[in-house]
This record gives sequence, C-alpha cells and structure tokens, in this order.
Amino acid sequence: MANLSQQKRQQMLEFLQTIREEHKDDDDVLIALGEIESELNAKKYGLVWEQHEETVDLQMRNNIPVFTECTDKEINSGAGNSYNFILEGDNLHSLRLLEKTHTGRIDLIYIDPPYNTGNKDFIYDDTYVSTDDGYFHSKWLSFMAERLHSAKLLLSDEGIILISIDDTEYANLKLLCDEIFSERNFMGTFIWKSRQVVDSRNRTHISNDHEYILAYSQNIDLASLLGKEVSKDKYSNPDNDPRGIWMSNSILGLANAEQRPNLHYDLVDPATGIVYPCNPSTGWRFSKDTMAQKIAEGRILFPSKKMDGPERKNILMKYPVNIPGYPLSCQIQLGIL
Repeated sequence: MANLSQQKRQQMLEFLQTIREEHKDDDDVLIALGEIESELNAKKYGLVWEQHEETVDLQMRNNIPVFTECTDKEINSGAGNSYNFILEGDNLHSLRLLEKTHTGRIDLIYIDPPYNTGNKDFIYDDTYVSTDDGYFHSKWLSFMAERLHSAKLLLSDEGIILISIDDTEYANLKLLCDEIFSERNFMGTFIWKSRQVVDSRNRTHISNDHEYILAYSQNIDLASLLGKEVSKDKYSNPDNDPRGIWMSNSILGLANAEQRPNLHYDLVDPATGIVYPCNPSTGWRFSKDTMAQKIAEGRILFPSKKMDGPERKNILMKYPVNIPGYPLSCQIQLGIL
C-alpha cells in the first residue's frame, strides 16, 4: 500500500533541492531551505502542538534558582539520619534543581497536574487559560512536556511515575507520555471513582463519576507494583478439574430481547437434553456461539435439577498449562478464566 504522505514529502524535498541549486550563493535562502527540509523530515506520527514558552523559562536562561533552608520549620522525627523535605516554589524551578541532586535516584513520582477544564484550574504565565483560548490545549501540553521531561530524568531505573487526569486531557496526556517515557513503558491506567452521586449537570446525561491515573515506568523490565493477592476463599475444586480451583457465577445477561436479541435463545444441556429458556428481561450473558464454545471447554455448569439454572465456571489459574482435551482458547497464563 502506497504511503501518499511520504510520496508528497519526497516531491517537496526534490523541489527544495532545485531551489537550493538556483540559490546556492545566497546563504540566507540556504539556511531557510535547511530549516524547511528539517521540518519535512521530522517525525510524522505522534502528538504535534504549538509550543509555548513560559516566563519561568526565560528567567532560568540567566538565573539559577536556589533552595533556602527554613530551619524554623524543621521537624525532627528522631529516626536517625533519614528525613523528608518539602520544596515550596515554582514546580519547574524545583524540578530543575532536583535534576542537579537527584537525577536517576527517585523511585516513585506522583503528579496531580491542572486538568485544564477551563474552570480556572490552569494558570499559564500568571493567566487562567479558558476554553476560549485558541491555544487552550497546546499551552497545557507545553506546560506538561517540560515538567515530564524533568520527571523522567529524576526516575531511577526501577522508577514509576503516576499522573492523575480526567477526560479533558487524558488522550493528549497518553500520547505525550508515550513520546516521553516510550509506549513500551506504559504500565496501565488506574480508574478511580471520584464522585459518589450522579452528575445530573451533564448535558449528555452521562454521569462522569471517575478519573484516571496513568502509570509509566522508566524501564518496564525492572519496574513493578505490589498488587493485592486474589482471595481464594470462594474457590474450590469439587470435580478435580485439572485446570485448578474455580467458583461459579451467574450467566444471566442485562438486556431484554429488543435491546440484545442475540442473547435471547433456549440453552440446551448437551448431556441431558434439558432445555433452559432464558429470562425474557435479561437473556444470557453470552451469544449462542460463545456459549457453545464455553460448553465445549467445560466452562458451563448445568444443574442436576431443572429448577436450578446453569452457571459459569470461573477458573483461577496461576501458571501456564497445556491440558489435553481442552482447546487452547481456555488456556491462559494468569487471571480468571
């Protein structure tokens, strides 16, 4: 398949070469052509925005910020030589100073940046940025890029950075972090419930009750988080399933026949021929084809009495397995099956 953008770019570069030969004695023209050529050859996939410069950037060209210790605010915990400290000041000043003392030494960074919602939550160069600003997103990206580049320098080889954000800039932040930390080092997105009541103010009638925390590592091969061990209290193996312990769950769906007609059908126990009609208000959780596959894999439990309903067998697996007689689709390395 032809890359049309690449073809067009090549045509433009060839035209630049023609102009360069015609103006080979004009240094100003040659410099300008070189800059145009660099732009044409620049990366063409990723996040592109209008870059802005903050007053703090200009200040640091000729001035170096310094830390001043406030001894009257010192808290002595008496825990030997270990201590914590709080830096107060412009965050970019602080990051630049930390680069001189803590480059590659910080294991965990958490950032709670302005979400750029337009509701006076983001100040850029001492001015609130509103959604009416034509550079609404690009100012935020310039602000974030500088600070994230510094944060990357501070992370140790095993280091992890966590960044809170909401829907407004999540997509842009993800692309920015892919570029700075590498897409390979993306660990995942935590979703946390930020409100407990329905947001009735939303004109779309969608209640935005959650935000995100993006997690990136300095090196995905070295970084890890301490997760919570899965509770096995509800798991057992009464039928000696070679795949390990399991628990049962409902296979009832959540939609009526009008909403999801493909989930409404009679389920037949292949061993007994007993027919289980679906609940007209919920249907089944799986389509007919998916259900047939799960039955073939021994993942649907049919009851001994028709008055009880069939259920799903969720198998807890810890290690890769290769069980004769079971399709590869039901063999996984870790998780709930």
